[in-house]
Amino acid sequence: MIEDRIEYHRNAVALIPEPDDPDPGLVIMVIGTSPLGPSLICDCRKALKNRNCAHAKAQSAAIKDTPDFDSLFRQSI
Repeated sequence: MIEDRIEYHRNAVALIPEPDDPDPGLVIMVIGTSPLGPSLICDCRKALKNRNCAHAKAQSAAIKDTPDFDSLFRQSI
């Protein structure tokens, strides 16, 4: 499950790559640093070339699918 690979940090959310991913990427969404919204960064090879990858899309979808994500994030450790 993707929810098992999400880690909450002070002002960020990270998605840990799957162990069997041929091009693993650590996705970090930094919250509150830009007036344009959260910054999304992935370090896989595809994202380094064109800044758009399946890892980032998966993290964005998981966050959108989580009801009341902002409240869960602010209550996390």
